[in-house]
Parts: sequence; C-alpha cells; structure tokens
Amino acid sequence: MKSTKTKRGVSSVIATVLLITLAVAGGSMVYTYAMTSTVNLQQTPSNFSILEIPTGSASGNSIKFYVLNLGKQEITLNGAERVYVTLANQTKYEFAQTGISSEQVSFGCPCDAANGSLSLLPEQTVLFVVTTSFLTFPGYSYSILLVLGDGSETVATIIAN
Repeated sequence: MKSTKTKRGVSSVIATVLLITLAVAGGSMVYTYAMTSTVNLQQTPSNFSILEIPTGSASGNSIKFYVLNLGKQEITLNGAERVYVTLANQTKYEFAQTGISSEQVSFGCPCDAANGSLSLLPEQTVLFVVTTSFLTFPGYSYSILLVLGDGSETVATIIAN
C-alpha cells in the first residue's frame, strides 16, 4: 500500500527570499555599527598636540633640537614641558624649562620651571636647547622624549657630532 502523505517543504522561491532578507538585515547591522564607530571617532576631542622633532644635534654639554607643530591648533609652551634624555646605557635624565624667548626654549637641571610662555603656531618650529650635566660624545646616540603640559609627547634619537 502506498502512503498518501506527500512531503512538503518550503518552496525555493520562499527560501531565496528568506536568505536575501537575512543577508540585508546582517549587512544593515554591520553598516550601522561601522557608521556609529566612525562618528564616535570623529567626535573625539582633538585637544592634543601633534609634534615632530625633524632635526637635532648634540655636542659638549648641550643638546639642541627643533620641534615642529604638525597639528592644526596653536600650542602654548608655558613651563610645564619636560625633556627626558636617555643615554645608551639606559640612564635617564629629566630636564625642566629654565628660560623661554621667541626663538628658543631652554632646559636645564630638574628645577622650578621658568615663568613665561610661547605660542607655537601650526607648521611653526622652535629651537629647544637642553644644557646637560654630562658631556656628549661624538657618535653616541641620545634618545629625546619631549612631554608637553597637555600630555602630548614626541620622541627622537639624536647622534652627537
């Protein structure tokens, strides 16, 4: 005897429509997540400074380097800046600002920062001069870390001449 029950399933047209609906819903979820993440990144405050040390030199007990403002905002140097110099043997020295003029910022032994400020406009450079308590030796490299008052920092390696 033959069974009268027939096996019925979802037609191929309905299955295709369901798969397309699932793909569109999944794509929409991924798109929404990506756009929300991008908008959050764009709304992040840009109050940090973008700095670069394009060139520098070291001789005697002096390290000189230029700092370039790559950001779109003016940077105010106000005495809160610190320069850290790391020698080849990993000895680290900290230097505080000791003087400021329209052409250069001077640093010396860790002591009270000087009163005074200097505005560094976008694409402008200023000379930093660090007077060290040690002599620099030709051919030796010195790692420079500049930290601004807002926490922005930049690093460079300078080889003594």
